[in-house]
Amino acid sequence: MKMNMSMQKPLSSATLSFAVILLVTLFAQRAQAGTTFDEGLPVARPQNLARLVSSAEHGFGPAQYRLGWAYARGFGVPRKPVNAFYWWKEAAKNLDAAAQLQVGIAYAKGFGVETSMTRAIHWWKLAARDGHPGVALEAQRLLDSAV
Repeated sequence: MKMNMSMQKPLSSATLSFAVILLVTLFAQRAQAGTTFDEGLPVARPQNLARLVSSAEHGFGPAQYRLGWAYARGFGVPRKPVNAFYWWKEAAKNLDAAAQLQVGIAYAKGFGVETSMTRAIHWWKLAARDGHPGVALEAQRLLDSAV
C-alpha cells in the first residue's frame, strides 16, 4: 500500500526539542568526562589508550596512525612530536596512505624529525601512489607546491 505524503504527520516541536536536548546532553557528558576524540576514537580513557598502544605495537596500521595523532596532540599521552613521527612512519610502512602523507608533512615541517624536503616528496609520492583519492589529491597538491 502506497502512503500519501500529505497524510504523514510532521514531528512535533516537543519531539524536536527532546532530540536537541538529548544530543546536547550527550555531548556535554563526553566533554565533562574529558574524552578527546581523534577520528572517532576516544583516547583519553586509560583502557582505550591501552588497547590503542597494544594494537599499534602489534603492527596494526590504523592504530599506529591514531597513536601518532595522540602523541602529536597530547591526547591521553604527553605531547611528543618524536613519538608521533615514529608511529606515523610505522603506519606508513604498512602502506597506510594517510600516514604516508602525514610523514611527508612531518618531514616538510620538521615535526618530530629533521626537516627534509627530499624525504617529504618521497613520502608524498608514495601517498599519491598508494592512497585513496582524497589522500592522493592532497599529496599531489603538496607535491605541486613543493616543486
